[in-house]
Formats: sequence, C-alpha cells, structure tokens
Amino acid sequence: NQTGHAVVFGDAPLESFEGRAYFEVRIDETVEIHDDGLAVGVMLSSPLKLEAPPDFADELPDSWSLGYDGQYCRRQNMSPISWQPRNLKVGDRVGLLVGLDVNLSVFQNAIEVARGRNKVPIGFPLYGFINLMGNTVGVTLIPGAQPPECANDALEDLPSTDEEDEDLGIPSHTFARDENPGQWDREDRAMA
Repeated sequence: NQTGHAVVFGDAPLESFEGRAYFEVRIDETVEIHDDGLAVGVMLSSPLKLEAPPDFADELPDSWSLGYDGQYCRRQNMSPISWQPRNLKVGDRVGLLVGLDVNLSVFQNAIEVARGRNKVPIGFPLYGFINLMGNTVGVTLIPGAQPPECANDALEDLPSTDEEDEDLGIPSHTFARDENPGQWDREDRAMA
C-alpha cells in the first residue's frame, strides 16, 4: 500500500504435515532504514470474513504472530522475543510452524529463532499471514515447503508454555485436526 506496509493472507487454510501446519516465504527485497521487519502468524478466521483489511497484523482477531521489532503478539498484547526480523536479508527463508506441541515457532533459514507464548488451538482451519513492513518489502511464498528437520527438537532457550486462550472457549490441548485443510497452491509474490 502507499504507507509501505501491508498484511498479506493465504487464500486457503494452511496445509497439514503429519499434524503440523507450516508455511514459508523467501525474502525478495529489503531496505535498511527501519527498526522493524516483517511479522508472520496464523489466525482462526478466514481473511474473507474481515470487515476491512487491517493496517497491521496485530489488529487481527484470534491471531498469533511473531516478528515486528522483536515481538510476539496475541490479542494486541506484545511481549519481547529475541528474533529481530529487521536484520533479514534477500534470500533468507522464514517459516512459521504450529507444531505437534501446539506451540507457534518461527524458523529463519531452517533454524528455530522464536517461539510464541500461547498454545495455538488446533482442530480448526488456520490461515497464515505475513505483515510486510519495516525493512522487508518483498517476499515470495514457497509452495509445498516442509517444516525443517529440526522442528521436532525441543530448544531449551526458547520457552514453551501451557497458557490457554480462555476467551476463545477453546482449550489449548485440542489435538484433532482436519486432514484436508487445503493449501496455498501457487507461488504468490507480495510487495508492500
């Protein structure tokens, strides 16, 4: 958009890989003038149900996201994380995983760099999104990207919690998942 940021949505729920949901983008264009970078996340509702497009991803209802200026966002509340997406370079790959432990994790070049603090309910369609902003101005979705091999490893320095989202009325230990959730089925390029 004209202001240099945009929220970009997938056109279908995320594909499931052995009970995990994952998507990945390649960084295509960056600048080095801002203190923040992209954010990646998931939401429970189809973006088609939004009344108006949000200016920023932290405005999305029932969503979880990581990035920005080193922040995790849930219910418009931010908390610090160590990952700084402002430092992303052209060619870097950023993936978002909802794992078997129902934690949200971000991978940069196949290395886990951040984890969300709330469990994401599964058994519901999850829609991926990217907030292009800050130093990240162009990305390409990588169709069919698989979670990194290390996605099964627990990292001691990345906290995982058992916090639930009571306001959704959905316990975080809901483990059933629709086996045919759909997917992004073409390479989509997004530019802010």
